[in-house]
Amino acid sequence: MPKRPCAVTFTPDEKTILCGDKFGDVYALPLNPAGIDTGSVSQSRAKADEGHESQAAKHFPSASTRTVHTLRNQVALKHQLKSANKKPPPKTLAFEHQLLLGHVSLLTDIKCITISAEDSDNRPSRTYILTGDRDEHIRVSRGMPQAHIIEGFCLGHDHFVSKLCVPSWNPRLLISGGGDDHLLVWDWTAGHLLHRVDLQRRVLNHINHRYASSELLDHDPMDQKTVLANYTKIAVCGLCPAEVSSAVGELRRYIAVAVEGIPAIFLFNIADNGAMQQEAAISTEGNVIGITVSRNQDHIAYAIDTEHKQFSQSQLVDMDRRMPNTSIGIMSYSAMTGNWEHNLDLQQAIHLATRDLSSHVYQTTGAKLKGRDSAGLMYGLENLRKRGQDE
Repeated sequence: MPKRPCAVTFTPDEKTILCGDKFGDVYALPLNPAGIDTGSVSQSRAKADEGHESQAAKHFPSASTRTVHTLRNQVALKHQLKSANKKPPPKTLAFEHQLLLGHVSLLTDIKCITISAEDSDNRPSRTYILTGDRDEHIRVSRGMPQAHIIEGFCLGHDHFVSKLCVPSWNPRLLISGGGDDHLLVWDWTAGHLLHRVDLQRRVLNHINHRYASSELLDHDPMDQKTVLANYTKIAVCGLCPAEVSSAVGELRRYIAVAVEGIPAIFLFNIADNGAMQQEAAISTEGNVIGITVSRNQDHIAYAIDTEHKQFSQSQLVDMDRRMPNTSIGIMSYSAMTGNWEHNLDLQQAIHLATRDLSSHVYQTTGAKLKGRDSAGLMYGLENLRKRGQDE
């Protein structure tokens, strides 16, 4: 890709990949490009690179010492001649791609939603692209091929937007989170803010509860006052919806939330009008750095930081205390109890299936990470917060 990708999603037909990058651009790439051979792509890319290299080698400024007379311009020409061969040739993308839209800020998340005719007041079905950025904006654009048309904005965040969530059972609802103390619930089709959900208060309550219990005694915990001081500001690192059925067939709808540096997943019940009430805060073995939901929405998978202490983004766990089992956790909904519970059997099965891969990744990346702060790779959302805000 031209720049580092930071958000990826599929179009509703699952035929096209939408990829957003750190420069705010969104590209469309076909999932299965037609008529492209891997070997021919490599050869065409090599030829393109050779062409650009030869062009770069032959490129010299049109000015010369005969046409430049002033001392300042002669010095500038000298630097141009030195750097003429040092400029790297522009990279070409040897695969099908299309630039759809762009932000003037760093893009953080992207969703592609289709509103059917029955959900859009009998208007024709239409696809939309929702994008969030560092500048507190949520932009609503039309889908392909009219992605350049902006339908509107959802404006209400005071800090960066990091995660967007659109529940499948009500595609007109949007839950957004980022560097604010609250989750925001929108009717994004109208740009209306429906509800604010205080998330920071629930995070602080969970911290106090964990320290009041004996859960942290075996994990070499940090000082409680230090932890509370560190989380006067929070950042949402995960949002996903889940719709499940109880034992009597009653539909229950949840929004699962993960906060950067917090070893817990916060579950909220969500009503048809978007009102959210906390159901539970389920503790995890380590700080959660990402969550996702299974296709049938009765399993929530989450990635765990096994390097750092609970509630810390900088202090490393002692080697003899590090979790040996897995960096992936699974929660499943039990229709019998009506609760979300840790699924240790499935978690162990995933660990066995990915053990060799995890070992290979650790061996191949360990040398690259040696001497670097691993926290910068797992905890980067606070870097999106603009300096001077709330100071």
